[in-house]
Amino acid sequence: MPEALIGRVRLGDKLAAHVATSSAALEGVVSEIAPTADPASRTFLVKLDLPPATMLRSGHFARVAVPVGEISLLRVAATAVVQRGQMELVFVETNRVAQMRLVKTGKRVATEVELVSGVDAGAVRFRPMLLTAMALVVGAAVILADPIFQGLAIALMAGEIASLLISRMAVPVLYFMANSRRQRAAPGLPRV
Repeated sequence: MPEALIGRVRLGDKLAAHVATSSAALEGVVSEIAPTADPASRTFLVKLDLPPATMLRSGHFARVAVPVGEISLLRVAATAVVQRGQMELVFVETNRVAQMRLVKTGKRVATEVELVSGVDAGAVRFRPMLLTAMALVVGAAVILADPIFQGLAIALMAGEIASLLISRMAVPVLYFMANSRRQRAAPGLPRV
């Protein structure tokens, strides 16, 4: 591994690996990092534990993807992007109506494509949800003064506010935590 990247790799890290003899995507766990660099090539020897596979043999050469940073991006299924001449379009739901948006695409990863511009992920879904919640709260506030329906009004308002907060804050946080935990889990994998 080049000297410039060695500081980004730690024991136990999971890295994507590609071996020429295997078409399957592999994920390896860093099991060993040489303490010194090779003086001629200025590279460090890094060993990964890979999942068992019939096509792999000890000593095979692999290309490993080392993350050098994180960015937030929006990806959609490549089939969702419509090509019309040189234009790339996607359809976005806004208030239960499909709207065509001109977009600029970026890198393609497997069956997905990155949307560089043209669609704002958060605004597309959050605005209708917020307006719906506000309309329900205002509507329930009208019956708040009635002693018979006061409990119903409070339950409606609290339920709508809670569901908005859960769907926009708690669910993404829980998803991030579960995904991070899954990436950190390092089952006992044989060394290759």
